[in-house]
Amino acid sequence: MSRPGSIEDADVPGAARWRVVLPPGEAPPPVGEVAVRLFERGAPAWATPWAEWRFAPPAGPLVAVEVDLRCPDLLGARLLTRDGAAVAVDHACPEPGRLPAAIDLLLSVSTPAGDRVLRRASAEVPRRVQQSSAEAVRLGSAPAIEWFFLELTTACNYACTYCPRPLLTRPQGAMPFDRARAALEMIAAYRRRHPLLQNYAEARHPVFLHVMGEPLLYPRLVELLAHGRGLGLDFALVTNASLLTPEVGAALLDVGVHSVVMSLNAPDARSYAATGAGAPFDEVVRNIQAFVAERARRDAVLPRVEIQLLSSRGAEIAAGPLVETPAQVQEQLAFWSDLVRDVEAEAGAAAPAGREAATWPRALEQPPWDPAHYLPIGRHVWLVVKRACNFANALLPPGRGVRPAGTGRCLFGAPERTFCIFWDGTASFCSLDYDNEVNLGDVFEHGIEALWAGRRMSRIRDLMRRGRLPEALCRRCLGRVVPASAVPRPGRRPT
Repeated sequence: MSRPGSIEDADVPGAARWRVVLPPGEAPPPVGEVAVRLFERGAPAWATPWAEWRFAPPAGPLVAVEVDLRCPDLLGARLLTRDGAAVAVDHACPEPGRLPAAIDLLLSVSTPAGDRVLRRASAEVPRRVQQSSAEAVRLGSAPAIEWFFLELTTACNYACTYCPRPLLTRPQGAMPFDRARAALEMIAAYRRRHPLLQNYAEARHPVFLHVMGEPLLYPRLVELLAHGRGLGLDFALVTNASLLTPEVGAALLDVGVHSVVMSLNAPDARSYAATGAGAPFDEVVRNIQAFVAERARRDAVLPRVEIQLLSSRGAEIAAGPLVETPAQVQEQLAFWSDLVRDVEAEAGAAAPAGREAATWPRALEQPPWDPAHYLPIGRHVWLVVKRACNFANALLPPGRGVRPAGTGRCLFGAPERTFCIFWDGTASFCSLDYDNEVNLGDVFEHGIEALWAGRRMSRIRDLMRRGRLPEALCRRCLGRVVPASAVPRPGRRPT
């Protein structure tokens, strides 16, 4: 017999519980597994339930069934008996964010002769409950952001051949200081609400002050860093080091930066100049040397220092001469390890290199999903050989093109972990999205959570988990690089 039910507000704001009471004596203790199934009203008999819970046989007679429609997960349903509440042992809800407007409940028990229906009930779901349930599911199911990128400026004093900055079509500029402060406050607030807890520890990933542009060109950078440090944030700077004078370096050490990546990238002075660098190679080397020396004199273990080289070996990229051979890796390893060890020894802060340094002959063999090889050369100082990035196949050599992929998954899991805020407040989920093709919206207008857990971002994650690529950026990134003549023109069927 079908009995009408009602959806009542629970004590929790936005929650809704549906309780179906069984009259005394009507439901003796079931002898088999009990199932609670919710169907969309009017669904055919063969339809899959919108949600289903399975329970072990309860010890006593059933009193009621209670379902929390706000969060239809494993703990979202209860069998109530005279002795207490039973929790489900299995559960399924393929579309938790789509609560039907009207639902039918079916309570059944497994018997040797098949399922026996104990109770049917139905209820209308108020629209406000549908909306609040969908919103709660979206917010609750979004993974916590691990990596934040905050672009302070698109300006740069270099014109590197391996950088897509000349291809920018979006507006360029610098984030106003008050907005930059507000962005850090939003990130800090998000981190407080969504800590990255791993067993007993909390992972504290630094905020990268970079998407495009040179962060040391930002006029009030140190003041901004101090504000962020006061909020409990750590920072990573990616810099070409041309502006890393002793005075700037000392200020960064004073404020307490977590990581500094020195984007040297080219293996020698000749190739460095050929890539479009805006400062002499020797001057940049002196800046890095002075920074490492001052850090050693302070007996500081932070910031982490990465001296980065780019390898173009096997990479489809239109760029000047980068690292191509193990001999170049060996030469740079010898040069930089000598430099770092000398300044650390002078300060009495030397640290022996670990066994990882012996892996240098394999530094050019990194797979696409793990493109960086770390060689320790000092105390929390690394020479990093990184596969040159063509920014989602945007920087291809002449005569090469890309066949977009139809299916696949992000090699770096960006939709599950990365959030980029550009200088104008717009956002993306990918740090390779230099031109903000994705453009999730304005973070100052909507907030981080609303963009990260919103309908569009939730759909992107859901489709990518199933191997589908909803964004053109992703289809190009995972596409196949082929001769340009083999790339179909728009409107033409590929041969």
